[in-house]
Amino acid sequence: MKTVLDLDYKRAKRFFLNEKNYFTGDLPLYFTFQKVINEADSILHRLGFKNVYTNLPCKQPNLNYDIFINKDGAYDWRKLTIINPILYVNIVNSICNESAWEFIRERFSSFRKNTNIICSSLPVVPSVGKRQKAQQIDNWITNFEKDSATLALSFSNMCSTDIVNCYSSLYTHTIAWALHGEDVCKRRKNDEGLLGNIIDKGVRDCTYNQTNGIPQGSVLMDFIAEIVLGDIDLQLTQRIQEEQITDYKILRYRDDYRVFTNSQKDGETILKIINDVCLHMGLRMNSNKTFSTSDIILNSIKKDKFVMPLDLKQKDLYKILLCLYKLSIDFQKNAGIQTQITHINKKLQKEFNKKKYKGQEGLFISIMADIAYNIPKAIPQAFTTISQILKNVSEEEQLKYIEKIKTKFSKKVNTSFACIWLQRLSAVLDKTIYYEPKLCRILSGVEESLWDFSWLKKGVADQLESCELIDHKKIKRLKLPISSKETNIFEY
Repeated sequence: MKTVLDLDYKRAKRFFLNEKNYFTGDLPLYFTFQKVINEADSILHRLGFKNVYTNLPCKQPNLNYDIFINKDGAYDWRKLTIINPILYVNIVNSICNESAWEFIRERFSSFRKNTNIICSSLPVVPSVGKRQKAQQIDNWITNFEKDSATLALSFSNMCSTDIVNCYSSLYTHTIAWALHGEDVCKRRKNDEGLLGNIIDKGVRDCTYNQTNGIPQGSVLMDFIAEIVLGDIDLQLTQRIQEEQITDYKILRYRDDYRVFTNSQKDGETILKIINDVCLHMGLRMNSNKTFSTSDIILNSIKKDKFVMPLDLKQKDLYKILLCLYKLSIDFQKNAGIQTQITHINKKLQKEFNKKKYKGQEGLFISIMADIAYNIPKAIPQAFTTISQILKNVSEEEQLKYIEKIKTKFSKKVNTSFACIWLQRLSAVLDKTIYYEPKLCRILSGVEESLWDFSWLKKGVADQLESCELIDHKKIKRLKLPISSKETNIFEY
């Protein structure tokens, strides 16, 4: 499978500047960032970064746009960031020039010399007819989950761990350490021409000069995280060699580690090494997700895959949705529920067309809204199902149901993701319905700009603010139900 490191610097830049890689969160199809990304690239090509601003970006708070997505229906939040486009393109330019890109590729070659440590999370280049996100998931399944199960044939013990809040904890100075070595960086900490310092500064420009944490939500930041995590792999290699452990294999997907050994003692020793190296880099292991097991296959595969899929041959749609609801409670943190929801849409459409469930629309909408409420990451798929049901009632009733869902979600904090997708339902009927998130206000024509450009020179700010973030042709073609192609990443 081709990764971004297989590209030359020009193609790598095009890859990172693709709007699908600029922001990897799930948004309705009418939002578009390609125009503003291209405009930012054009501006920086003409003027250079230091000639576009009047105030230093690192001294400006809230330059980006954040979307909070709940992970567990309670208090576990993930912040996805749509980075200010001029700052994003500036970082891409610092990485994707001929000398910098070759240096980075050579550094990754040293990270990967130890064949006993396998990283399967480098950003992949999608094949024709496939989305990048779908290809990345396939890569996880093939090179992490399935390879883990295969290693049960060669090893008797597996230790598993991950890093607590890796992206929000990552110490930005370690980007330079990973590229040049810690000693070099401490001697040259004020060297503005050192590649690692350039990238570090570019990231801190996005975060109010904070040294802890990088924005999450773009393939670019996934790649920058891999620079640091790759250096950790290199340090692990050296420390494991010092312990004279040779019979092992480590699979890593981003900050998730699986350590395979034929000795529980060796596995625990390697876990301690991972912990020590992470602490040195300003990161720490997640004790709640750290364990050792001899049942490798059972613990390599997500638990929801051991449950039989929904029986779509079941004639009673109500019973199917109840089974789906039960799965959503049992496997709240697993992405499999999103796939299960997409599986029922064709059957639901067929059954409702028969008028068999006339008058029960409120029941089915209530069940699906509750699933979305409890598993916010499944909102796009659940709202797609709700849209299938809504098309069977009058426009007046559609608006009443949408208002009920809006009221239900208003009881939670950080509901911007739900509002964005609820607007996808209501925009077909009335684009003026008010939703608080700035993205929603842009669609309604109330808000002019998603990002703060006040720190830029006026002409530059005007050029960026003039870029449309809404594809009005797609708005005109909006209809209910929502197409599964909008919310099922495996359809293209």
